[in-house]
Amino acid sequence: MRARNVPPSADRRQVRSRRSGSRGAPPRCRHCPPPPAAKGLSPGGAPRTSGGKVCRRSEHPLAVAARKLLKCNELSAAHSGAFPATLCSVRATARRERPVRCARHNAGRGNATECDGTRGDDNGVIAIVGLLIVTVSVLGGFIWAGGHVLSLLVPAEYTTIVGVALGSMLAATPRTVLATMARKVKTVFAAGGKLDRGFYIEVLKLQYEIYQMARRDGMVAIEGHIERPAESSVFGRYPAVLAHERAVRFLCDSLRLVLLGSVPPHDLEALMDSEIEVHHEEQEKPVEALTRMADSLPGIGIVAAVLGIVVTMQSIGGDVSLVGEHVASALVGTFLGILLSYGFVSPIAGSISATNAAELRFYAFLKAGVVAFAKGLPPIIAVEFARRAIFAADRPTFDAMEEACKSTRQVKAA
Repeated sequence: MRARNVPPSADRRQVRSRRSGSRGAPPRCRHCPPPPAAKGLSPGGAPRTSGGKVCRRSEHPLAVAARKLLKCNELSAAHSGAFPATLCSVRATARRERPVRCARHNAGRGNATECDGTRGDDNGVIAIVGLLIVTVSVLGGFIWAGGHVLSLLVPAEYTTIVGVALGSMLAATPRTVLATMARKVKTVFAAGGKLDRGFYIEVLKLQYEIYQMARRDGMVAIEGHIERPAESSVFGRYPAVLAHERAVRFLCDSLRLVLLGSVPPHDLEALMDSEIEVHHEEQEKPVEALTRMADSLPGIGIVAAVLGIVVTMQSIGGDVSLVGEHVASALVGTFLGILLSYGFVSPIAGSISATNAAELRFYAFLKAGVVAFAKGLPPIIAVEFARRAIFAADRPTFDAMEEACKSTRQVKAA
């Protein structure tokens, strides 16, 4: 008796051929409508056929990526430094551009994102939740151990620690750094305005539009836009970018040097690196001030505890319960200094430092696009250089960038 039904040899060959044919097909959302059949890639760019039928390998990711790179090479063929579509770049593009399940058909699975690649910003909420967890954990553990929360409310200790910490920071920090610190601390708990993927797409569109205008109408056409970006019709379409006034000024000043034409690209790159370094050093000064404050808080807590011990020694001959209260009040000073240092001030300084690193990467992103454009590369290649300078978590795909750049042409035509 046969344990299972074995298909005939012909059917077995058909099953094997179907399996081998579907092995190289790229993954695709099974709920979305299927894309049009991709054509094979031949040396001349014509569809590769076999017996009047499209080649089975035409839908392979390597073939799709190769066609995109050949199209990119055709756009940059006029430039002497155009790069060929090598096998390594084809494979890298295929891995990067492999289609996945979209968000509207992936609802309820917990890992869906928007189809355009943008994502919301919740860093401010995360910072607030983190500090709340610190507070609840400390107070909850204290209450669980049988302590009374009112015994931690010692106004004298709070006045000593907070007053000494603020006074020492005011004495050691310039006024401009204090103003920058207040603005940075506010951004830690603010929602929105972060440098996420959607923001980078807007900046890529702005750069492409400016570079395309300069390539089509000449460098003089962008002079009015970079001289007065607040009144420009091009910059006006991107209010989120205009909100970063210093970054816009950095971009316009660099494009002004390209417009003058007297600065070589390598000197322009060195000049932009110098300005980025100065900007980063300036933005790190509030972090240094907060770090010094965090380092001094445990010592200030010890000072408050010593003062409490002095008060305790004055009442050493009195009631024993009163002496115990003074000792507990003195220990609150040490507790408060350490908690404020490692539980609040240090995390805030770390969050500001992470924000500064993101801003530094944003300026490097602008520099990459401007320098590539100054070297004479086509606009789409220049913004590709800029896209590669973005952190991987915030970097849009090439398809998303290309679609966004094409939308600028449609808006202008309308």
